[in-house]
Amino acid sequence: MDQRNMSERQVSDLTGLPRSLVHEIRRGSRPRIDTVEQLAKGLGVRIGDLIESEYL
Repeated sequence: MDQRNMSERQVSDLTGLPRSLVHEIRRGSRPRIDTVEQLAKGLGVRIGDLIESEYL
C-alpha cells in the first residue's frame, strides 16, 4: 500500500476484501492463505511479494 500510495479503502475496492480486514492485516493480524491469494490477485502481485512484506 505504501509503495503504491494506496488507502485501505482502495485496497478493499480492488481486492473485494472488507476495509476492516485490510486494516487488521496492516495492524499485524495474520491473514488466511485464501485472503493472501485474494490480496495478490486484486493488487496484481505475486503471493511471494506479499509474504515478504513487513505487514504479513
